Amino acid sequence: MFAVGWSSHVIAVNGDGISSSTPASFSFSIVPPIWQRWWFVVLVVASVASVTYGVFRRKVVSLEQRRVMQEEFSRRLIESQESERTRIAAELHDSLGQNLLVIKNHSLLALDALPESSEIRDRLNDISNISTQTITEVREISHNLRPYHLDKLGLTTSIQSIIRRMSEASGITFTSDIDAIDELFSKDEEVHVFRIIQEAVNNIVKHSQAAEAYVSVKQHDKLVKVIVRDNGELHGFGLIGLGERVRILNGNISYGSTPGRGTTMIVDIPYRRRDHA
Repeated sequence: MFAVGWSSHVIAVNGDGISSSTPASFSFSIVPPIWQRWWFVVLVVASVASVTYGVFRRKVVSLEQRRVMQEEFSRRLIESQESERTRIAAELHDSLGQNLLVIKNHSLLALDALPESSEIRDRLNDISNISTQTITEVREISHNLRPYHLDKLGLTTSIQSIIRRMSEASGITFTSDIDAIDELFSKDEEVHVFRIIQEAVNNIVKHSQAAEAYVSVKQHDKLVKVIVRDNGELHGFGLIGLGERVRILNGNISYGSTPGRGTTMIVDIPYRRRDHA
């Protein structure tokens, strides 16, 4: 990679055979080819490094763009689901629920007009009882589709309510430790927090075959920690939807299952008080 030089000495001899008293000298050097020169090697290394970094950077940017697009798609999908749930819940409450109430009232009026010995009374009683039961079920479905009570009761009471209703309906003994977390999140964020706990509890009821379950919602410094634990069978259904909501809230979710000891889900959700937003 470096030039190599030589020097030589010669003595001149004339035609009579007499040599010169002072030898003559000359020198020459051999220059290496361009690809062996140090500056060329440095240039090639720098060029390769630059190209490699450019390819890496484009790959990182591409992955980041995909991640942002995926997050935006997930957010819009969940918003669309909430909007559709709201629409269906309103139709159930305003249309089906009202019609069932009319059926119940008409059956009660018909009962009052019939003698005690009429055979039709039993059928009308059945219609009235079924209507009452169906109205209750429609209201429960409507509440599950859209948590209207978030606006009326607040996030803390709504979480306590869903746990209580699930305990009564499923036969699973739920215990809970719920801190007051109202006014910590925006309205949209409150829906996500409520859905995370609702879906986790639904998951236990539907898939765990548990006898006992525990729900904890504790407020720490700028963080709400949610723990949902059961003593049933291993299960992992519904965790994808939960994970998307947790990600939208910039939170973290972890869960573990142990044979014979059930499943534990832990969610950490950062918050910023709405009055400071």
